[in-house]
Amino acid sequence: MWNYGIQLPESLYIPPNLTTIILPTLNEEKYVSRAILSIQSQNIVQAAPQRFEFLVVDSESDDSTAAIASSMGVTVVSAPRGKLSARDIGIREAKGDVIFATDADTFYPPNHLNLMLRHFQDASTVAVYGNAIIEDPPLIWAITWLRTFIPPRRMLGNNSGFRKDAYFKIGGFDLSIDQQDNEQMVQEEEFRLFDRFESVGKVAYEMGTAAMSSGRRWTGADSAWSAEVKARKRFIEEAGYL
Repeated sequence: MWNYGIQLPESLYIPPNLTTIILPTLNEEKYVSRAILSIQSQNIVQAAPQRFEFLVVDSESDDSTAAIASSMGVTVVSAPRGKLSARDIGIREAKGDVIFATDADTFYPPNHLNLMLRHFQDASTVAVYGNAIIEDPPLIWAITWLRTFIPPRRMLGNNSGFRKDAYFKIGGFDLSIDQQDNEQMVQEEEFRLFDRFESVGKVAYEMGTAAMSSGRRWTGADSAWSAEVKARKRFIEEAGYL
């Protein structure tokens, strides 16, 4: 495992109020335990577990995803299919003042939350975002690693946080879009959300750590994602995001 971004600062930033970590799932039994364990192993979660709430929002999985999450001590919330709908339900269920967005196929280095959440010490900061390193293939890994040092101006759904009151202030996600259309999803979840948060406050970028994301959506290694792989490649080619 590549240990990017786990250098410890002089002290841990323990959030003064509750932070809710939200992980949306749909048939993620192959990946979800690694993601949950990486969050549970965060240094600030270990140091102050009372400051964190962890919700898995499961969208009608027909595998053992929900059972795995429950067995690991995580609260499972049921939601209809549609990632943005699931995230929105999780946010409305959340007790935390700050929401942190994660994905089931992503690993988070042990110091990740500490580095991301410390930005909320600035009262003017309404959101924080970082980058994600694609574990495979090497070319995509290299490109995304380089982009860690160039703020991409997109709120990655697997590596971003925001104040809950700011989410409602900007109207939340536009749930009227076609959530089965990958291009519409990327635009709403990552780009438009970024712009709306920036309209009400400071959006900070954390370059000291990066989430480690599976390459399944790029390589087609997981047959369940074959359609999304094709859609993402077409979207990137046409939009020039890489």
